[in-house]
Amino acid sequence: MTDLGYEFLYEVTNQGIAERISEEERDAIHIETPLDDKIRREISQGNQVVLTGNPGDGKSQYVQKFKTEFNPPDYYYVVDASEYEIEELAEEWRQAVTDDKAGIVAINDGILNNLAEWAQNSGTQFDFLVDDVLGQLEGQIVHGDPDTVVFDSRFTTIDLGNRSFIAEAGGENDAPGAGAVRRVIMKLTSDIAPDTREEATNHAESNAVALQDELVIETLGRLLTRLDQTVDHMTVRDVLNFISYCITGGQKEPDEEVNINDPSYNLHYYNLAQNIDGVYLSQQLAKHFDPHLTSLPTIDIQLWDEIEEGVSYSDYNLESLKQQYICLKRAALFGDEAAPPEYSDGFIRRFLQEQQRTEFEEYIRNDVNRQVIGFVRLLNNYFVETPHDDTLRIWFDHNYEYGDPDVLVSGNTVSTSEFNVEIPELHPTIEDALGYTPPYFVFEYNHSGETIAELRVDYSLFRFLKTGGEETPASISSQSLENRVIQFMEQIYRHHTDSEDDIRIKHKQSDAITQIKISPTGHAYSLE
Repeated sequence: MTDLGYEFLYEVTNQGIAERISEEERDAIHIETPLDDKIRREISQGNQVVLTGNPGDGKSQYVQKFKTEFNPPDYYYVVDASEYEIEELAEEWRQAVTDDKAGIVAINDGILNNLAEWAQNSGTQFDFLVDDVLGQLEGQIVHGDPDTVVFDSRFTTIDLGNRSFIAEAGGENDAPGAGAVRRVIMKLTSDIAPDTREEATNHAESNAVALQDELVIETLGRLLTRLDQTVDHMTVRDVLNFISYCITGGQKEPDEEVNINDPSYNLHYYNLAQNIDGVYLSQQLAKHFDPHLTSLPTIDIQLWDEIEEGVSYSDYNLESLKQQYICLKRAALFGDEAAPPEYSDGFIRRFLQEQQRTEFEEYIRNDVNRQVIGFVRLLNNYFVETPHDDTLRIWFDHNYEYGDPDVLVSGNTVSTSEFNVEIPELHPTIEDALGYTPPYFVFEYNHSGETIAELRVDYSLFRFLKTGGEETPASISSQSLENRVIQFMEQIYRHHTDSEDDIRIKHKQSDAITQIKISPTGHAYSLE
């Protein structure tokens, strides 16, 4: 193994990557993407690139990398804006702008907002921080026609918090996520992988070879693509950390006693990839997509028969067999040689289709008319209505702001023609630099050519409506999710007052619906 072998991978596994690692090590973990081309092009044109986002997004990594290509002091760089006082950073940055220096500034969103707030009362020489940099930060995501003027400057602000690294382009025939996963795997395994698993002398070498298999790359790509919208934000560091963990298992020393034909060996990459006690992404995969939580009856029976075969009654241990079954199913998911080959064909596709994430993705990918009709049906169905294709029934509670209501009332329906769906996109100036997966869509009510009400539908709200509130995330209350919908409908009601003669009352405890028919004179009524 080289100096970038097991010890370095162990450090990456445990996120032990210092800001000042060697150039060789930095290159070993740098994944070339379209963002590199974008930054290189902007600097070459004399512009400043402002990188903002979350810890682990790679801001400092890009600064350190490009400092070796565009050398200071001719170019201006800020590795970590948090090390500066606000006034000190503003003045140094202003001087770099005055001196017409290109470069990169790495700065967190919070510091940038504080800097812009300070600049508003500190003289016109700092206007670039408000008009250009902050203006571009606020215009990263667009829902309609973009404002291109704000990006017409010598600054290009890129919020890496919006980046879906796993969605960034691969080959033309790549499965979702496979391109990004392949680049990371090839970077991290090139120094330690022998030609075959049979030649491996320890668990890390065995895992490194196995991870290079195209079926394994495709499986990991598809799993991480699904996970991308489920977790809050998946950083480049998370992916590096995860793939390193799939190689080392977090073990300080390589294990030389590895049997690749034993699916229950806990340091196999497929057991590590879905280990609830592992690193962040392996925990999330175990939580959301572990095969033993997903029932595929035909395959499950075959796999269970496989592990029970040859086990005598006296040796029968249910817990031990369950663990063997889970490991065998994981191996089959990845098409590993430890699993019988007849179980791998089509298993990946069928397993992933079981995940209900697909429905949310389809709502985003459909044409607008199908999106509107589909979501109207979902809303109607949630409120115990027979789904309609052409109208949305409006429910409200006049007193909802003061507590959880006992009943909801409905006396209006609105045509689907008055609704629209907007899918967020990256601003066209930066869309060529980042992968992006919309984490939500916006359901709009339009009246007389004006947008009156908007409902932001993320996965949590979508899942809440789909399951009737039965599978609400622990961090979000059912009441808060339902109130988002009720408040949206309340806004519609204020601008749509054509009442019907069919009033409905929904009793929330029992879900019972009471219908009241009102005569045209408004005096007589009947209960149904």
